[in-house]
Amino acid sequence: MIVGDLLELDGLDIGVAWATPDLLERPVTGVTSTDLQDPARYLQPGELVLTGLVWWRPEDARAAARFATSLRSAEVAALLAGEGTHGSVPAPLVDACRTHGIPCSRCPRAPASGPSPTGSTSGCGATSRPARRRSRPSRRPSAASWSP
Repeated sequence: MIVGDLLELDGLDIGVAWATPDLLERPVTGVTSTDLQDPARYLQPGELVLTGLVWWRPEDARAAARFATSLRSAEVAALLAGEGTHGSVPAPLVDACRTHGIPCSRCPRAPASGPSPTGSTSGCGATSRPARRRSRPSRRPSAASWSP
């Protein structure tokens, strides 16, 4: 799947907030949903980042720049922002994505789940967490390895 394929998915009403044609050609290698203001350490290069914008505070003038900088440092493929919390994707976030060269798409409802790299989707407003293409091993011991 490439970023531009998001616009073709039926029933999701995904639109472009900002992107250039060449950025819409980026491959998507995974999907992560986050509402952390600085999610870089949890992201992988090439991922589509879904956010419901819970972290956004209009009174924090630097919030959008911090978030976009975090996405850029992780080398994500694109951002898909839900419009359910604030009614639209905030202009400062669109501007920050433009500054950092991150394609920014919008979805009318918070994208708690979304398209997979194979093109399947459960909808922008679904309540289940998206499957990740790559998983990180847990650093916590499993019950089987725990002994009192």
